[in-house]
Amino acid sequence: MKPENILLSSGLAMIADFGIAQALVHAGLSPLTDSGVVVGTPGYMSPEQSAGSTRLDARTDIYSLGCVIYEMLTGQPPFTGATPQAVLARHIHEHPPSIRVVRETVPVGLEQSINRALAKAPADRFASAAEFGAALKTGGEQAPTTHSWRRFLWPAAALLLVTGAWVSRGLWWPAPGDRHTAPFDPTHLAVLYFTDRSEGGTLRPVAHGLTEDLIDRLSGVQGLQIVSPSGVRPYSEKDIPVDSIARALRVGTLVEGSVEQLVGSLRVRVRLVDAATGQQLQSAIVERPWGDLFVLQAELADSISRFLRRQLGREVRLREQRASTQSVLAWELVRQAAALTEDATALVNASRDPAGAMRLLLRADSLLARAELLDGHWIEPPIARGWVAGQLSDLSSSNEQVTWLTRGVRFADGALQITPGDPRALELRGTLRYWLFQRGGDPAHLQSLIDVEEDLRTAVTSNPGLARAWNRLSEVYQLRGDWTQAEITLRRAIEADAYLTETARSMQALFFAALERGDSAAARRWCRVGRSQFPDEYYLWECDLALLGWLSSDTADVSRAWKLVHSIEARDTADLMAMGWGVRRMLVAAILARGGMADSAREVIKMTRAQAAPPVRQTLDLYDAYVQTELGDHQGAIRALRAHLQAFPQLRDYVAHARWFVPLHADTAFKKLVGS
Repeated sequence: MKPENILLSSGLAMIADFGIAQALVHAGLSPLTDSGVVVGTPGYMSPEQSAGSTRLDARTDIYSLGCVIYEMLTGQPPFTGATPQAVLARHIHEHPPSIRVVRETVPVGLEQSINRALAKAPADRFASAAEFGAALKTGGEQAPTTHSWRRFLWPAAALLLVTGAWVSRGLWWPAPGDRHTAPFDPTHLAVLYFTDRSEGGTLRPVAHGLTEDLIDRLSGVQGLQIVSPSGVRPYSEKDIPVDSIARALRVGTLVEGSVEQLVGSLRVRVRLVDAATGQQLQSAIVERPWGDLFVLQAELADSISRFLRRQLGREVRLREQRASTQSVLAWELVRQAAALTEDATALVNASRDPAGAMRLLLRADSLLARAELLDGHWIEPPIARGWVAGQLSDLSSSNEQVTWLTRGVRFADGALQITPGDPRALELRGTLRYWLFQRGGDPAHLQSLIDVEEDLRTAVTSNPGLARAWNRLSEVYQLRGDWTQAEITLRRAIEADAYLTETARSMQALFFAALERGDSAAARRWCRVGRSQFPDEYYLWECDLALLGWLSSDTADVSRAWKLVHSIEARDTADLMAMGWGVRRMLVAAILARGGMADSAREVIKMTRAQAAPPVRQTLDLYDAYVQTELGDHQGAIRALRAHLQAFPQLRDYVAHARWFVPLHADTAFKKLVGS
């Protein structure tokens, strides 16, 4: 008998009768209390408890029990993290990964019941433990699968201990003949017509218009296949089970939503649903002030489209990884490593703690190494280790950066031995080789741009959806001063980025490509579009400062520039080496130089260089040369460029073509410096 068949029995009714709190104690999950701290164990705390609410009732315990049962089935709680704060934030904002992605033999009804227990809003959960137990016992609202799982074998306390041990040993992995028929591709989507929740159906045209706008936007995304409005219209406003719709439309993912009018605003609720199971993968509420309906409809469609693309990307990646290995332990180790790398990034962003982030990344690497041993034919662990090595290089001293990157290239080579020509492995190797090229160091470690370009171009030729590879390829063209080709490649990156993982960076690069081409109107356009679509990315707020630093000669803009500097630095909390700190001040110095305030410009340069660490000073030589050029001091500019190219000789082509140094092109010393 499969362990999940054991789970839902009168044993859970016993849990309900015995009391949830006592069941948690039997599971070793008794609450921990500190003075002044919210009571509870972070891995099992409800969203309202995590947020510090004092208005708690039995539905909070329902959520905690749902977490326990989730862990029994998957081997880990629904949410983990590097710190208690990170775990609590995930309870509030994220939805747990699908149980059936990890355990395909778990009955659909069981998963739905657990998902209801883990609903974010208390009102959406079961009202009592007895109701939860009854739902588990009967398999929830949908009929159970052909498995017979309604039998009681062990008492609840023993169940919690023994099943946990089975999960940890990987004994629940279903045999190949035991798997359900594979669901349809999750990248095949159907956006069902949104429902109108207004009185009298006054918002029906808005709901239908929003649905069709959303279908139109998603249809233009490479890598997604969207059912047309005529295809989903027969299912509009009909109570048809989602699995029936999925089979009829042959889709793996459904989008559902509703529209309602509040006082002075329009609210849209949207849900991303696994079509095979009916499980809600993600949800969001988008609200906009009431106004012009066409404008409002377009804004909502844009916002919802971006949300869906991001969330769908996570689900698709999860399924792809799960399908590519037969080892449950290897799969779970890779998932844990991915969570640790996310936590490391969050730790750097929140606290500028590189040492803490490195510890998390080293733990992730250790887990991935174990996964490699468990499944030596699985390409995922070595690729993941290569990216972790790249992250570790960013947090290391300059002497150790090349070591980490070289190690990462070896992981990429190992992945290519498993699957020759794999585009993701080529993307990894090309990226790491490019970073090695950027950092310079021992010439034995330098990789030519030709090798980098070959890896990246082969990767995107094989898989045009690799937006990160397109972005990196554009940087190769930027270093060569080929801004037209760089822009073409960046546009390809945006087209390829189905899940919006790289688009914000692509828009930032397009902004600078336009500046290098002298097209300030295009630069302003990319600045505006990028910031409207990705308001939380601090680097897209730097474009206003960059425009002033490149173009303004009005001394009245100096005060505005300083305000922008401080505003950006309030957002950019992860500037570990203060590189951005120094560059921003150099841009202010450029405005002063063009405005005729030479002494002030030189004072800013002096102050910035004095406070920068030595490795940062080497990079700031480039910006120093720019300001000296604006001051008309060609000799000073060439001295700074000579120092910069001594540290970074691989940037000679860029310096030769950069728009900043056009006034130096006639200077014999400059020609000699750049080899022209």
